[in-house]
Amino acid sequence: MIGNRWRSVIVVAVVWSWTQPSQAADAPHPIDPWWMLLHELAVPDDLALTPAQRSAWHEALVPLDRKFFVLRSKPSREVAAGMDEILPAARAAVGKILTPSQSARLDQLLARMLGTRALLRPDFADKLKLTDQQRTDVKQAIDESQAAIDAARAAKDQTADQIAKQVAKLQTEHNARLQKIFRLDQQRQWRDHVASDFDVTRFGHPAFQAPELIGTPTAWHNGQSLSLSKLRGKVVVIHFFAFGCINCVHNYPVYRQWQTELAGKEVALIGIHTPETAAEKNIDNLVRKLKEDDLQFPVLADTDLANWQAWGNTMWPTVYVLDKQGRLRYFWPGELRWEGATGDKIARGWIDELLAEK
Repeated sequence: MIGNRWRSVIVVAVVWSWTQPSQAADAPHPIDPWWMLLHELAVPDDLALTPAQRSAWHEALVPLDRKFFVLRSKPSREVAAGMDEILPAARAAVGKILTPSQSARLDQLLARMLGTRALLRPDFADKLKLTDQQRTDVKQAIDESQAAIDAARAAKDQTADQIAKQVAKLQTEHNARLQKIFRLDQQRQWRDHVASDFDVTRFGHPAFQAPELIGTPTAWHNGQSLSLSKLRGKVVVIHFFAFGCINCVHNYPVYRQWQTELAGKEVALIGIHTPETAAEKNIDNLVRKLKEDDLQFPVLADTDLANWQAWGNTMWPTVYVLDKQGRLRYFWPGELRWEGATGDKIARGWIDELLAEK
């Protein structure tokens, strides 16, 4: 099992990297990169949003993020239908919040993020007034360039430095090929449409407002009931598990280590126990297992699967790491140490990183 950090929108635009299809034959639905761009941490700063705009931005995205989370566990057709509802609402909200110059800059950031793949989007192709033949030629150039770059990166007999040089060469050739496809005025327009002054390494850090925890006080064990809204200012580590799941049990040593090492720090460790079997649904069994396995952190009994569904979770175990504002920044599905993986160290690095953030 590999760690699944939320990746740059270029990747997400092709394959929704933060989910798995709920049906084996159902391919993940590609998520519009503009939607992902709205959640990049660097975007509000680059747009120079005022405090009032930031507040409106947050208020507009939070309810849409909750709808988005649910889609993670849905088949492709339901994801498509859900995004058909989310995107128009997001566009309408953003259109009211941003000034014309900020809206133009947002489009430029999208072009910067996607690179030449932005030219495959009808909106960008229309802005450049590409002919049908040009659109065909651009797609062929991009597809062939990507295939060549993928082959170069997969080379087994090349060093990392050699691969990097080959990829750079291919990208230069690709840009030269596109220049031959465009007229001079289109080349100028394309340069104007790209935020070339933006550092692309700032992309790939999206943050989504996590769903609030669902459960009555009696559903909580090992302490009082908690809510994400009351945990603002703390890094929150949430893991979904079931005590009869052997993969979950294999994560227990890490959880015990964290509950010791992170004690006294601004970190909240929370377990969400979503049962699968009849024995796991028995609360007495859960309480007994928590004591036997020395799991001392608060655990929410998700007997009716309300949290599982709200988070669009698909796997036992899964670890989520939220920042101090309650935004999901990282997650790891499956065993942290699966077949020699170092998910425990990676996740601890995420926790320390978010603790250091102001």
